Amino acid sequence: MDFRIGSEMLNTLEAIQILETKKRFFTFWQEKGAALNMEFKIHIFGQIHIDSASYRTLGTDYLSKSFPCLSGPV
Repeated sequence: MDFRIGSEMLNTLEAIQILETKKRFFTFWQEKGAALNMEFKIHIFGQIHIDSASYRTLGTDYLSKSFPCLSGPV
């Protein structure tokens, strides 16, 4: 499943709210992802991808090491 939180043209308040939501998704993935075999990815333009193909997280270059939550701010 791919989806976007918020609009494409963000104001500052919406950007902060989206950042907090992405952090909550990441926390959920950390806590439940292995049991659900959940893949979690944040695309470069802000979309979120979730599936049950494998337990992993991917960054914008499709590598785990570039995943924003693992390397710094989302």
